[in-house]
Amino acid sequence: MSAELISKQTYKPGLSALDWINRIQWDVLLDYPIHASLFAMDFALLSFCKFPILLVLMMQFLLVYLSMFFSAIFVSNEVRSR
Repeated sequence: MSAELISKQTYKPGLSALDWINRIQWDVLLDYPIHASLFAMDFALLSFCKFPILLVLMMQFLLVYLSMFFSAIFVSNEVRSR
């Protein structure tokens, strides 16, 4: 199933920011408001604040976890819609 999904994906080099924004499934983000707000807050804090290294590592772990969570949800919704 994953090979089938990979072969059907089309990769266009040089996608613009608008293309990336259009790929986000906003209704899924609204279905998980706590996860979405944690993701946004964690990204902003890691981008603009300086914390001790252990806290930064924990926050990066949380950011990776939330990214994998949302990407799994997005992919499962794409597979269901086909």
